[in-house]
Amino acid sequence: MKNMTITKILVVTTILTTIILLTTAFKRQESGLNKYVTMVTYEAEISKSDSKIIIVYEDDKIEEIELERFRPDNFGSNATKINKALNSLASKGYELVSTTGLDIHRAMYTFVKK
Repeated sequence: MKNMTITKILVVTTILTTIILLTTAFKRQESGLNKYVTMVTYEAEISKSDSKIIIVYEDDKIEEIELERFRPDNFGSNATKINKALNSLASKGYELVSTTGLDIHRAMYTFVKK
């Protein structure tokens, strides 16, 4: 009699665990459609008009922010603008997932919507 009760408890526990695992697996697949934002910074040495931050949102909207020409005396100015752009995206609910320094003048940041 006692073995039957233990067996029933084990069967019920196994069934419930299976149901919970299957339900959470399907929820993960549905929420797995991440929304990404890409931010690219480019600091040109020659022409100021080429220095900019380009942000591409998940809906293909593009935002451009002008930067100063790359010079040793304006690192702070451009770094401040890049930092403001990063913080702006964070305040909109995006989380930084990847950063790639393409070279000394270009960088790419990838964000995902939380």
